[in-house]
Amino acid sequence: MPVLSEIHIAALREAMVESAKDGAIQRILECRSTQGIVQHREAGIDWLERNGVTVSADSLIVTNGVAHGIWTAMASITEPGDVVATEALVGTSITINASILKVRLRGLAIDQNGIIPESFEEACGHENIKVLCITPCYSAPTVSLMDEARRERIAEIARRHDVAIIEDDVFGPLIPRRPKPMWWFAPERTYYATSFTKCVIPLYGQDFLQARSRQYLV
Repeated sequence: MPVLSEIHIAALREAMVESAKDGAIQRILECRSTQGIVQHREAGIDWLERNGVTVSADSLIVTNGVAHGIWTAMASITEPGDVVATEALVGTSITINASILKVRLRGLAIDQNGIIPESFEEACGHENIKVLCITPCYSAPTVSLMDEARRERIAEIARRHDVAIIEDDVFGPLIPRRPKPMWWFAPERTYYATSFTKCVIPLYGQDFLQARSRQYLV
């Protein structure tokens, strides 16, 4: 639930008036690129660099939140019947995506460090895994946090078996001295999705996530 008070309402009114004066209203009304407004993508580049991801504006797409970004990636690179590997315990948005796209999910064994590489390797040896959909930072519902060594191993397995990676890094920006993203180890095959909203609204603040992590590790 967003924070809402008279201060916020007044600030929004002022911002809307200023937008109408400086020409921003034209960008709101005109047809825009499906990738998003150039200025927004340029701002996105700065945000991604904070997370260890360096890309150009041409390879960045602004979506309606990280769930929409993951949906867009899955819809773009899968066909009905394809196998998508995930953590054995995964958020409902992934199962909903799989149901709509008619892809088959394959749960991989996990521990407190996330997906176990040997489980991923074994699955690739038995099936034609098309995509690995992974949340290395605070995966739901286990809130596991994967270390860099394991990320690198999983990236190497994905490269060897030609598996695309969709990385959900919605909580990564909140972690102090965070591990490098999966993208860092396999940029040529990783669709990296993150969020700005989850990092600035109170519910998903750093203290909240750290408390969840401690609870899980205990």
